[in-house]
Amino acid sequence: MKTIKRIIFGIICLFSITACSQKIDEAGKISRQKAELFIDNNLKNETENNKYIIFSVSDKNF
Repeated sequence: MKTIKRIIFGIICLFSITACSQKIDEAGKISRQKAELFIDNNLKNETENNKYIIFSVSDKNF
């Protein structure tokens, strides 16, 4: 039973690594650049000490 759990866990880890290592398409790069520019211009004081900033999908076309 432990072996089956380990195999399932290994498969899930491989899928998650594959999903996270996919390249960003051109539209994603442009969207990311716009978000970074927006942060630099408008939110610099609020985000200065934070490691992560979360943008929702609805914010993509700001």
